[in-house]
Amino acid sequence: IEGKGEDLGTNQIYTGIPEFTERYINGIRNVSVSDIKRVAKKYFRSSLLNLCVLQPQTEQMLFKKTAPFGIPVPVTRLQLSNGMRILINQDHNLPLVSIRLTCLGGVLEEDKPGLSYFLTRLWQRVDSNMADRIENKGGDVSWYSGNNSFGISINVLKGQACPAIKMLRAFINKMPVTKKDMKSVKTLQQAKIIQENDKIYQYSFNLTKKMFFGDMHPYRNSVLGNKRAVAGISKSEVTSFRKKYLVPSNMVLTVSGDVNAAKLITDIKNKFGGLEGKKVLTKNVFSSIPVKNNRYTEYRDTKDVIITLAYPGVSIYSKDRFPLEILEQLFSGLAGRL
Repeated sequence: IEGKGEDLGTNQIYTGIPEFTERYINGIRNVSVSDIKRVAKKYFRSSLLNLCVLQPQTEQMLFKKTAPFGIPVPVTRLQLSNGMRILINQDHNLPLVSIRLTCLGGVLEEDKPGLSYFLTRLWQRVDSNMADRIENKGGDVSWYSGNNSFGISINVLKGQACPAIKMLRAFINKMPVTKKDMKSVKTLQQAKIIQENDKIYQYSFNLTKKMFFGDMHPYRNSVLGNKRAVAGISKSEVTSFRKKYLVPSNMVLTVSGDVNAAKLITDIKNKFGGLEGKKVLTKNVFSSIPVKNNRYTEYRDTKDVIITLAYPGVSIYSKDRFPLEILEQLFSGLAGRL
């Protein structure tokens, strides 16, 4: 249930197509050997290769088609007059309901690294009452922030969807933030940044992103940001980010599980129909991703050598994405060809 809700919401916010997963899996299933050879020659060229090496300071550098997938998920969809998009999947197999509010944002839209993640941690801190009330009813709440989006996920038992929607709406309407909250979240986020840098594989991945995306593109940054940027986040910056991106035209509300869709739609319209906010103008940075042929080596006090290869990819809408996914599975992981 939770997986369906998350899948529908992220598909809608990223692609505008709730059933994108079915299209994606069918695309993977239809990849042929000739497709893989074609895209390997097209994209894995030495002129496009970016190579990042993390190594010890004291050592030298080491150098056939199938049937369509599944049954389409029945989805009730509508858009409120304020631009908010609603997706509802009725599934009565289990007495569970997953509610997910997704907004475009995350690393892609930040003016200061770590700001989107910081906002979600503030949510978690200042909204403990809502979390306690939902958990007392057998549910759970989690907040998330990634490269392209941020939001909140609520899982409840059958019959608790409408109360959860009501609490979610009340929280969006009012989010008090104190200096104590700001200080606490900064301390926790900076501790996570230190912890992330201590993990050599994650550090190497972040290092590769910085090299690959250059100085200007937001994808160069970690979701957590960096210690200096987080230390400088102000209350006004958090408020401004929330007011800009937590608006109905930038929201997708997905409900999946044991619900009465007609009744729930009426309730959602009553709760969210009056929500206001300016239309979000998201940053057009995808076309500005640089095509480089970089080589970078960093020496660190470690016994491990980590070599990362990075090539420019393709859009999620590209037909070449499917054979590239097959190639990724062939080469990556402990069982990969490399």
